[in-house]
Amino acid sequence: MRAAVYLRISDDPEGRELGAGFQRAACLTLAGRLGVDVVEVYQDDTQWYGRGRPAYHRMIADAGARRFGTVIAYNSARLAEHRGEYEDLIEVARRHGVRFAYVASTASEATVVPAVSALVPIVAAVNTLRRLAPDLRGLLADAAPAAEPLAEGVAGFVRNATPGLRDLVRQSAPYVGRLSRSLPPLGHAVGTLLSSVAPTAPRATTVVADVIDLAAGQALFCAAMVRRLSRSYVTARASVTGAGVALNRYRRG
Repeated sequence: MRAAVYLRISDDPEGRELGAGFQRAACLTLAGRLGVDVVEVYQDDTQWYGRGRPAYHRMIADAGARRFGTVIAYNSARLAEHRGEYEDLIEVARRHGVRFAYVASTASEATVVPAVSALVPIVAAVNTLRRLAPDLRGLLADAAPAAEPLAEGVAGFVRNATPGLRDLVRQSAPYVGRLSRSLPPLGHAVGTLLSSVAPTAPRATTVVADVIDLAAGQALFCAAMVRRLSRSYVTARASVTGAGVALNRYRRG
């Protein structure tokens, strides 16, 4: 298994590479324990805010090219400090199976690393939504002419419903405490129910998928029928209208 080592020196105003040797030695020792071959050591030597991190970006590109399957750093803070960089790491982990190993844990390491792993499918979903953005923009543009009348209708509904809602809130206030005490037992009951259903989840998933497929097929069939009936109706209506016009002319003549 091939690996890369990444070193970052947060502040080195005198250019002495403070801490680089320590980080390198610790990362190489960890590589030996993991049994991986280090193919390259990437190092950014100065504070990178506003200056970019050329070695980091080169490492991300090489990870995308599958030059290695593991990235070793002293801790996660050496690799990433803001959301965009965590997204970089998530992307190479998701797309190319790259894993990350750290010499030492930071104070938040125990929560950050599992959280980054958990974000992989979420980031994938966000990327999918980004690809759908042009379609969504088109949908919103098409819906714009109807948005104002719809908003007026919703506003009227809220205005008319508010007095009754306020009466309901005032009358039900004494029972809110009772309801709040009932919610924990209800949650326990629902949890027990879901746990009992869980073993059947794969079969239930199959049933739901089949029902969705059936509904989709029926929807397509209904859409085709509506199109045919609409065309037939419009044609018949035009014929009847034309016949009525001709009959009226005949009567006037």
